[in-house]
Formats: sequence, structure tokens, C-alpha cells
Amino acid sequence: MSKLDKSDQAILKVLRGNARESIKGIAAKTGLARSTVRNRIERLETSGTITGYRVELKDTSVNGIEAFLLAHLTTTPSLSVIDMAAGFPEVKRCYSLSGEVDLIIEVHAENTERLNIVRDAVSALDTVASLTTSIILNKNFEEK
Repeated sequence: MSKLDKSDQAILKVLRGNARESIKGIAAKTGLARSTVRNRIERLETSGTITGYRVELKDTSVNGIEAFLLAHLTTTPSLSVIDMAAGFPEVKRCYSLSGEVDLIIEVHAENTERLNIVRDAVSALDTVASLTTSIILNKNFEEK
């Protein structure tokens, strides 16, 4: 599906908020008929616009601290850094970027001690030229 019209976008917005929303609920929230919603969702799935639905679990292990590690690498890509970071349960996401920062590692740690263990392990690698830690103070907006 190349272009999404306003109705498709409205349906997708509801599903982003709650992927388990019923056809009836989506119809009520979008002002579309249930049969229209059902047909459009089927078309969005068939075209590959919707590739799946998922369960998002609350991370109960984190009552502590969340941070981003911003890595400047000596060579890219550095799969050793990515592989090592992936081995820590505190590491939730890792992004390779273009621009000044080469890699962002998202860390959810129980405390600053665990954050420092991850940080020290990453910064000790030869391919990491420098590492900056940015602690998340507040989540102002997060799309589901």
C-alpha cells in the first residue's frame, strides 16, 4: 500500500495505542463503520503495512535508573561492541547512527552501580574512542 489516507491513519493511530482494540472500538474511535474498519485492517495487513501485533511487557526490573550511552567508535561498524552490549540484561536497545555519535545504547539498570558496570565494560573495548553517559531525568512523551 503506497499511500495511507486519513481513515487508514486514524485506524493505525488507534492500533498504536492499543493493538488489541476491538473492531467495534476502532470504529467508535474513528467514526468509521465496523465493516470498513475490518476491510481496511485486512488490506493493511495484506499489503504489509501492518506486519504484526505484539505484547509489550512492563519492565518490572527497573525501579532505578535509565540512561543512554553515546559511543564514538574508532571503526564502524563495531560488531564486538554491539555483541558485548547485547549480553547485558540491562541493555534494552542499541542503535547505529550516522553523524557525530556512532552508537547509542539504551540501559535500564537497577542502580548506578549496575549502570557503571555496563558503562565500564563498553568503554574498555578498543574500538570505543569515547563514551558519554546521559541519564534520563524524565520521559516527557513516549509513543506506544
